[in-house]
Parts: sequence; C-alpha cells; structure tokens
Amino acid sequence: MTDLTQAEKDKFFYYQIMKLEGDYAGRIAYTLYKKNKIDYIVAYKIKNNGVKPTDEKLKEWQESECLDSKLKSYIKEAKNITNEFNKELRKTREVDLDKKTRLLETKEKDLKEKDKHLNKREKELNERNKYCQVKQKGANWVSLGLNLLASFIFLFLCWLIVKYYFGKQRRNI
Repeated sequence: MTDLTQAEKDKFFYYQIMKLEGDYAGRIAYTLYKKNKIDYIVAYKIKNNGVKPTDEKLKEWQESECLDSKLKSYIKEAKNITNEFNKELRKTREVDLDKKTRLLETKEKDLKEKDKHLNKREKELNERNKYCQVKQKGANWVSLGLNLLASFIFLFLCWLIVKYYFGKQRRNI
C-alpha cells in the first residue's frame, strides 16, 4: 500500500487518522474504527435479514466516518484509552515500587541489626582477647616456674632414692 497516491490515501481511514495522530493513539483510533465497521456490518445484517451491506453502502458508511468531527472523536476516545492505560500502568508500578521499597527497608533494618550484633560480638571478642593474652602471659611464667620447681623436686627425690639405695648396699657389704 506504499505505492498509493495522496488522493488514494485520503480515501482510507488509516492514512487520515495517522496523518492527524501518528502514535499509539492513532493506532487505537484505527482499531476503534474497525470495531465500529464490524458493528455496522452486523447491525446491517440483522436489520436486513442476513444480507450483507453492498460495497456502495460500506463506502457511504466509511465516508461518514472520515469526517473531521468523527476523526477527532476517534482520536479523543483513543487518547482517553491511552491515558487510562497509562494511569493503570503507573498505579501498578507504584504498587510494585512500594512493595520493593518496603522489602528493601526491611532488609536494611535486618542488616543494621546484624551489624549491631556483629559489632557487639567483635567488642566482646576484643575484650576477651585482651584478657586472655594478659592471663596467658602471666600463666606462661607461672607454668615455667612450676615446671622448674617440679623438676628440682624430682631430682631431689631421685637423689634421695639413689642415696638411700646405695647407702643401704654399702652397709650390707
């Protein structure tokens, strides 16, 4: 249909509506026109005992639909549909955004609580490490002293046993 002259295009509703409104509203207006055309054909058949309208009748109907006032009413209705769709889309997106915001706020709150807990735990561990290190240093010196004392006591006991044992054997000889 791209090989049509401007005069031929002016006969078609699609080209007239797209000339006025070339976006989504124009396409919706064209869809509304096609629906009305189907409704006209169905109503005509009901009124005329199932007989289809002639090409002449369809041409008359089409010419009446291509009047400027009718074209503007199609565009107005299409814009209303588009606006309603956009409102519903915005509402849906706002609801989704609110849900995501609440979820993020909940997660943020949980993370802050976990962070508090981790900071508290870290302070406790740092305090414990300070305490354990101080005790460990003291405990090492004490352990060393006790080990040396135990070694001297052991040596002393060994000396006593050896002295007693060898001392008895010399007496028996």
